[in-house]
Amino acid sequence: MSTADAAAPAEDPKPSGDGKAQAPQLVPAVLKYGNRLYGFLKNLDRDELAQRMADEAMRWKEDRTSIVVAGEIKRGKTSFINAVLGQSQLLPVDADVATSVHLAVGYAPQLVIRVTKSIDDEVDQFTIRPDQLVDYGSMLGDPAKREGVEVIEVGLPHPLLERGLVLIDTPGVGGLTPGHRDIALSALGRADALVFTVSSQEPVLRSELDFLAEASERIDEVLFVLTKVDANADWARMLDENRDKMRQYLTQLQGRAHGPEATEHDKEIVRRFPRLLEDPFIPVSARMAERARARAEAGRVEQAAELHARSGFAPIEVELDRILRSREYVRLNNILRLGSSLLSRVEEEANQRIRIIDGDHTVQQEMADKQALLEDLVSKQSRWRQRFAGSVQRIQTETNRRVGRELGQIERTYRQILNEHKPEELADTLPEELERSVYAAWLNLTGFMIAGFDEALTELMGSLEVEGLDVELAQMSVPGDMQIIGMRDRTNAEVGKGSFLDDGLPLITSASIFSSMITKAIGASAMGGMGMMFLPGLLVAGPVAYLRSKKRKSMQQRAEYLRVMKELLVEVRQEFQSELSLKVLDVREKLETMIDEALGNRRKELELQRKDLAGLLKEDTARRAQLRAEAKELVQKVQAHRAEADKLRVAVDRASQAALAAAPRAAASAAATDVAASAAAAPATT
Repeated sequence: MSTADAAAPAEDPKPSGDGKAQAPQLVPAVLKYGNRLYGFLKNLDRDELAQRMADEAMRWKEDRTSIVVAGEIKRGKTSFINAVLGQSQLLPVDADVATSVHLAVGYAPQLVIRVTKSIDDEVDQFTIRPDQLVDYGSMLGDPAKREGVEVIEVGLPHPLLERGLVLIDTPGVGGLTPGHRDIALSALGRADALVFTVSSQEPVLRSELDFLAEASERIDEVLFVLTKVDANADWARMLDENRDKMRQYLTQLQGRAHGPEATEHDKEIVRRFPRLLEDPFIPVSARMAERARARAEAGRVEQAAELHARSGFAPIEVELDRILRSREYVRLNNILRLGSSLLSRVEEEANQRIRIIDGDHTVQQEMADKQALLEDLVSKQSRWRQRFAGSVQRIQTETNRRVGRELGQIERTYRQILNEHKPEELADTLPEELERSVYAAWLNLTGFMIAGFDEALTELMGSLEVEGLDVELAQMSVPGDMQIIGMRDRTNAEVGKGSFLDDGLPLITSASIFSSMITKAIGASAMGGMGMMFLPGLLVAGPVAYLRSKKRKSMQQRAEYLRVMKELLVEVRQEFQSELSLKVLDVREKLETMIDEALGNRRKELELQRKDLAGLLKEDTARRAQLRAEAKELVQKVQAHRAEADKLRVAVDRASQAALAAAPRAAASAAATDVAASAAAAPATT
């Protein structure tokens, strides 16, 4: 911000035909108002207040609207993201996202891909080429390059991204991949909306419905996308079938929630899942959107516009714009609300000067009382420290409780998988999936801890009447020891291999029994005695012994996996509790230092105000009259700024209400039906 900007004339938001200001006009209007207020405060030598205004404006640029895109593998999820961004091969389409990776696409002036790796508590950041993304961020990539990758950030220029939109691509959520599902769910804890992709070529699976049930607890804004409608002329029937499956699933949830073993978790899902039945299903064709992009690059604008309309992505853009605008209005209101708070401070001080000049000596007593309160708070720090310590203890206790809950859920999930599937089917995937679920648990736990500190700090600052203490607590990396938990290394490879006692002796015994039975059945003399019958007995006993051996091996492997998993989770629990306790202590120390500084700064500020007001009493009559006139003029300027803010706030509130109205979603969904019908009817050739 600059004083030059502050001198710019006020700009009224232009109303639309229905009297509501639109976001594209409101954003620059509010930001220019913030610039003018910044300059106003700088000219008053109130640098600390001006800096708070500047910080809030910077937060505007940094604030993100995060939308998680999730779905089962091969549901067109990545193609959908590429189509939204107008990039045909930005993200690798045929490779599922690597599970321990959050792949986020946001704004940058030019294409850049940045990788963050964390191995043994050492963090490394570097950029890669687009063609290397498949190695670092997908399951088809090089495992050595993928190891330790926590975040991949893709930046590129795009109007939606420039407004703060961030699209987060997630791994597939179903099948035998609970780790994938857990990572996708953990991403929702920091997201503003969920886009869930479902293929028009096959009905929604039970695993997808289970994911949506869990997701309904974590996110309020959900948009369904029916992909690949150009490949299925009867996509509308599939859409109806998916809706029916969701209703049937809800009936099953309701039955479980009313059963004798129902938990609060079951009841909460039943309360929230019905909302998903009201969310729009928008059919799209990423292939047609790609054809539209190719036509546009070739200069065939009219054909490009027609194909884009038929692709179904126009309603998608309406939905994304609606979500962005609702977030933009929150940020605009934050700027206006902060401005009003700062203006109130300036006006209060100016009015105090006027009252002192007019002979109202109670102002000095009021200032003395305020400073005494702060002195009391600073000198008796045990008050707020004890209160804050209580909040920290609750955070610590609840976090430890959640460690048990998160890891207990992981153990139940994988125990069920082991009971329902053959161990040999899981040998290659189980260790990695377990590691991913542990990583997701860490994300959930640290996210909960950060939210707890934010809430405790907000409450404490309110009770101390200290403003301007903004703390951003970043997501914490998983402990180095937990990045590779080594299930394969701990599993006994000899389990299930068998031995003479396990397989040989039972085979011989069975062969002897069958030989005896055959001999008795046909007569010993007919076939030369029992010795001659051993070979047929062996042939009969062989398959039986093989099946018995296979079953025994499967049971032993399952028991071995369960043993190792339980052993690992015990260690993870201890590591998590220890690491989180250290994190709590670090955050507590940091926040207490910042609170001390905030209280000290506020005390100094009040002391300066008190001295300034006391000095007014020593001025002569003429000087006091001049100072009074200046104070009155300042109050008038403050009131003018406030009137401008009030006008902008009314416009923002009206536009916000329009953005949150239900009608745009219904309209978008209806429009999608029409355009997707065209897409399905379109020829498949380019």
